[in-house]
Amino acid sequence: MAVTIQVKRGSRATLPVLALGEYGLTTDTKELFIGGPEGVNIQIAVLDNGGQIPEEQLPEMDISKALAGAELKDQPVDNDGVVITDSAAENVPKRVLWSRIKAALKGYFDPLYAAKSHTHAWGTVTGKPETFPPAAHKHSAADVSAGTLGGQVQANAGAAAALGTAQVRNIRAGTADLTAGSSSLASGEIYLVYE
Repeated sequence: MAVTIQVKRGSRATLPVLALGEYGLTTDTKELFIGGPEGVNIQIAVLDNGGQIPEEQLPEMDISKALAGAELKDQPVDNDGVVITDSAAENVPKRVLWSRIKAALKGYFDPLYAAKSHTHAWGTVTGKPETFPPAAHKHSAADVSAGTLGGQVQANAGAAAALGTAQVRNIRAGTADLTAGSSSLASGEIYLVYE
């Protein structure tokens, strides 16, 4: 069963003193009153032709200043909420959890950008050059560990202590014959005899 709530109504001239918190409506001037303290009727609003309170008489609804002055939070957590206006429900305000915002952003951006760790087959790479000619450059001796060297090679006597048995420590030449097994050559040294 529906319940109808009525307020006192009548002409402006016949409006009685309203009880504290009691509403009264003047049907001729379309004013809405509420009973105040000490027997004073307080005008709340003047209704428009449609029986509505005009927008200019409504209280300030802009909360932007209040939000701008709110305390800042550096890092939102999943249960934090963000207030939005729901366009699918006549723009009524609703709260969305930060966890749902993160999930929505992930669903949007994941198809657009490759994962941080991933690989591509060589055949799927586009825009690559047909050949990769090396640019002219040089290497220091310290960069060379194996291979055949062309041109003149200079031995560094100071590096002899770092060379192993099978490596060249020094190359010398002279006229004296050496006896195998009893020479004073260090292991790995080369001695050339010339006439």
